[in-house]
Amino acid sequence: MLLCVSLCELEKTTVARCEAIPDVPRDAIPFLPPELEQLIFEMAAFSCKPDIPTLCRVAQRVRKWTIPVWYRVIIRQGDYDPNKTQAPPTPSQALYVKDLLLTVSSTPEDVLTYLTLCTRVENVASWPRFESGELLPLFNALPNLRRLSINLLTLFGGERPDFGHTVWRNVTHLDIVDEFQSWWHDEDDAGYGVTASTKPNTLTMLPKLTHIAFNDRVPKEVVIDLLRKSSPPYPIQVIVLLGDHTDELADALPGDPRIVMDVNSGQGGWVEDWRRGAEEGGDFWVRAEEIIEAKRERLKERDEVASGDDDVDVVELHDVGVSAPVLAPVFTNTVPAAQEISVQA
Repeated sequence: MLLCVSLCELEKTTVARCEAIPDVPRDAIPFLPPELEQLIFEMAAFSCKPDIPTLCRVAQRVRKWTIPVWYRVIIRQGDYDPNKTQAPPTPSQALYVKDLLLTVSSTPEDVLTYLTLCTRVENVASWPRFESGELLPLFNALPNLRRLSINLLTLFGGERPDFGHTVWRNVTHLDIVDEFQSWWHDEDDAGYGVTASTKPNTLTMLPKLTHIAFNDRVPKEVVIDLLRKSSPPYPIQVIVLLGDHTDELADALPGDPRIVMDVNSGQGGWVEDWRRGAEEGGDFWVRAEEIIEAKRERLKERDEVASGDDDVDVVELHDVGVSAPVLAPVFTNTVPAAQEISVQA
């Protein structure tokens, strides 16, 4: 922020001094290249979002650069938000929204309103539980949806989820909030992924799925089936198992490094973890990938030692996969309001 203010003052001072010199043409006055100026203001906006309204008053062009940053990430926390800055964006502002979190305190009306407005969103976490036939068509109308964290029974209006639905066409990261077994194991089913009509219905049908997380119980057969999804270009890369039930699966699952059971939310809880991922790229998915990479390095070292390669320096193998790096919290719990900001050109 200070850098932007200093640059603005420097530019104004330079212009004033040049204009005071006789016979100096206007186009000879030095300015920063527009690309560099835009980069500087965007970096300032990303680093300190509360200062964006101030930046918008520098010039109309600065407002044009920084307003998309202001509305890029929206976190709706319902009546529990102390800042009361949760009004839905206008249709024009909603076009800038790329990351949207609707916490458990959001109402069904909140969910439907935001999804109707934010049609260009790429990353959605919708955690309220309710049944509505309106929800699935709204998600299906999001052409850029890549990451989804949701209760599947809510998404499908209380009906059995359909993994062949077009809503999954671009989803690469899926975080399943509800218990998988509650709707997977039915007496009417012939077995996992096969309904009474013998129509396949498995998670492996998601065409671009590479990362999946289960927050509650999940049958081991489901995990094993996912591990077999290895065909390029979208093989399963990460399977995260969360909750207290992971110990039950530890002995039943193969020792595949892609299975991670020791990822936590880090400092600040899961809302802060989601925000950190949306704004900084350091969420539980990243920590899971780091753990998997560490596991593979350990396996590689052990294989090299077991092979008797004298050229390999044997190092102590630390259990780096047990704990994930924790980032310092910077979340201010402030969500941008859908308000018009006055600008002085």
